[in-house]
Amino acid sequence: LAIGYAIFWADLGRVEIGLAAIGFMLILIFSGAHIAVVLMLEVDVWLQIQGKFGGYFVSVSKFVKGTLYSILFVAAAYWGVMGDFLDFWDAFIWLVAFFFIEMNLFQWQEETAAGRASA
Repeated sequence: LAIGYAIFWADLGRVEIGLAAIGFMLILIFSGAHIAVVLMLEVDVWLQIQGKFGGYFVSVSKFVKGTLYSILFVAAAYWGVMGDFLDFWDAFIWLVAFFFIEMNLFQWQEETAAGRASA
């Protein structure tokens, strides 16, 4: 890794190195966003099980996940525009998977709310 940084700093004028650095940073941001989305989903499930998922927590969760999903979408679009099909496809599949997970959580929250209302 140190050798890679040395090469990067030695060849600052080269476009290829700049694009590689952008790609590397994008991968780091993309990976961090994935981990953060999974953690947020875990918190949502935990709060739902505890019966505390509502009001303020819903607003914060929607805002944070919306921001993270935007990051994932921008990364997927970048890879699509740059012609990196494999990274684009990976990002697209993750977004679709997160969409279905969110739909399942939404349905579960509705069922839980309906159960509480009838109890």
